[in-house]
Amino acid sequence: MTRGGGSPPPHGPIVSRDAATTRATAPSSMHGAILGYRAEIARSDALIARYALDDPPLVTPDELPGEITTVRDVVLHVIEEVARHVGHLDIARELLDGATGLGPR
Repeated sequence: MTRGGGSPPPHGPIVSRDAATTRATAPSSMHGAILGYRAEIARSDALIARYALDDPPLVTPDELPGEITTVRDVVLHVIEEVARHVGHLDIARELLDGATGLGPR
């Protein structure tokens, strides 16, 4: 990605071409999972703050040609992925406890 002025960042690309081999490690507890997720949020926030939303990415994942053309597209893609996975978790939870919807009102 570039910073407003068009020069490449000194720390390298934010988006890795190596997404297929990037793997998360399993946390040892729920507390560890929450801490890890919060650390990733802080890391992402710090990276995104360095760029304007209309800046182009320095690298685009091979599996998303033409879809990711700005930092805004990267952010929207992450939002879509998180929402999709949260939906999957909600389906699994519903299968386990039978509760659906918002519950009693």
